[in-house]
Amino acid sequence: MLRLTLPVTPPGAPPCLTRAGWIVAGIAIGLLLVPLLGFPIGPDQSAFFISAQRILRGAIYYRDVIDVKPPAIHYIYAAAIALFGERESSIALFDLLLQGSTCWLMIALVRKVSGNDLLAILSAALYAILYVGMNFQNIAQPESFTGLISLAMVHLLLYRRTPSGYLLIGALGGLLFLLKFTLGIVLAGVLLAELAVFGTSWRALLRSLSICAVGFVAVASFAVIYPAAFHVWPEFMVMRRFTTEYARLQWAHPAALLKTILKQIPESVSEHYSILLLIATAAGMGVTLRPTRPGQREMWRLTGICVSMMLVLLLSVCIEGRFYIYHFGRIYPFGAILSAIGLAALARKARTMDLRSPYALLIALATLAGALLYGPLFHYGWWSVPIAMRVTGGEAAFDRYYGRLADGLSRTELKTIGGYVRRHAAPGDRLFVAGNVAGMVYYHAGQLPDLPVLFSPSVAMGSAPRAWIDETTAYIRTRQPRFIVTQRDDAREDQTGLMLSSDQLFQGLAGMRDILRARYVLRTQTAVFDLYERSSDTTGSITAQPEVSP
Repeated sequence: MLRLTLPVTPPGAPPCLTRAGWIVAGIAIGLLLVPLLGFPIGPDQSAFFISAQRILRGAIYYRDVIDVKPPAIHYIYAAAIALFGERESSIALFDLLLQGSTCWLMIALVRKVSGNDLLAILSAALYAILYVGMNFQNIAQPESFTGLISLAMVHLLLYRRTPSGYLLIGALGGLLFLLKFTLGIVLAGVLLAELAVFGTSWRALLRSLSICAVGFVAVASFAVIYPAAFHVWPEFMVMRRFTTEYARLQWAHPAALLKTILKQIPESVSEHYSILLLIATAAGMGVTLRPTRPGQREMWRLTGICVSMMLVLLLSVCIEGRFYIYHFGRIYPFGAILSAIGLAALARKARTMDLRSPYALLIALATLAGALLYGPLFHYGWWSVPIAMRVTGGEAAFDRYYGRLADGLSRTELKTIGGYVRRHAAPGDRLFVAGNVAGMVYYHAGQLPDLPVLFSPSVAMGSAPRAWIDETTAYIRTRQPRFIVTQRDDAREDQTGLMLSSDQLFQGLAGMRDILRARYVLRTQTAVFDLYERSSDTTGSITAQPEVSP
């Protein structure tokens, strides 16, 4: 039988677990991450998934597959599919292994710095709760790698302050840059930590950062080596011009963006990171303000590095000008460590309370209730419930839960659309999807796109390259795919600059509305999707009533 008791330690020493205790702790953190296995594929993940499938079939990024993100995330998905198969559960399993590794690295780091096993486990548990609590649509993103890579950087910064260590720190920063360009800002966190935490002299700082820069450039240069090696440099340059305009869209109105930042940062952080952890993080940050006590120098340094990294990564969210939940996931690894330190400090103070008084007991119970309601466990439970419902009651139960939240992403609808295509498609029949969640439609239909741009609204933006527009319209005119699906509920002004849905944007392209009227029949219509089938391939009248999903 496993013993959960702690080994005997000297008075005042940090608590340490027995081997049995570590086994139980590992199982507990694993169980916290288990809901990831039940998460279905979401909009962004499906886009990466479809692109990865095409890459495994010989597609070249920037020529055959185009996205605003660097190619690294698509190749990582390709590796996951190659390892675990072409099913959405492969991504869930891969993400579980990724986040489990992040928790393990966090435990190893905090334990080495503090000597406190319980603090290390609490940090990892908080991170697992925060990550799962982001919901299925926000996991397995480029930001999901921030913890694993940046915590390795922190370990090097603390314990390998040598030229080789700084070279590795720069290389890891370059790896984050390849996942998402703005994540390369972690090197600014290293600079801030060197100045504020280590008090590095300017000469030593210049030497260390120069070595970091060499490591960073060595890895980040793959962003230009790739298009040169695969002879897609012209396509790469077209994409770079487009992403520049795409970024300018976020900064088109600086005053409005500043207003959005001041509104969204407090709202998003307090809601999803939670008010409890904000308080705990502030308490954890307080460690950096206290003079270093004997034996606590490494702990003081860790908190200072975490504060530095958290601040610069939060700045990167503001630079992007986008405030979806997963954007804030990049701060969670460092927030989890700081909040664990803060919670431990608050718990030490709470132990001094005399609970024999009814008044004190009432305050303690109210505090506990507030912690449960305004802590990360609330979101964790909120988004774990539909996973349990999906496992026990199927997709319909899952959709009913999300339908009450007006989420708008119905697996039933996707399967209705995809199922129609699967049942009626003959070998060689093609599908074209105009939608913000095009990847999900392709996945459920069992099809791969022919055109390189999966996110079709990008084709209709004012800054869209003319080649993309011409290629799309020529494809519809000449190939006339048997099935066309358009989405009616996805107007995204922050992404396109237009308050128009994909259906409106597609039909606004030259000649598309006329082609739909002349050559296609509306065969299936759901709450958000229209599925058109080429009229020469349908049975019955061209005015046949569409199927409507329940």
